[in-house]
Amino acid sequence: MLFKEGQIKPFAVGKYVQYGKILKVNLDDRSYLMKEIKTKKQYTVDEDNVFLGDD
Repeated sequence: MLFKEGQIKPFAVGKYVQYGKILKVNLDDRSYLMKEIKTKKQYTVDEDNVFLGDD
């Protein structure tokens, strides 16, 4: 797990990439609870679908 709670990171939901804030890190199943910036929707995202930044 590379990221901490409170960080803003791009993440993939389906085939779309969105920006969101990490609300919770789940070490058991290696996932993040993300809150999308614009719509405020929350998503549980696998760690492989959270990206480093604007690369």
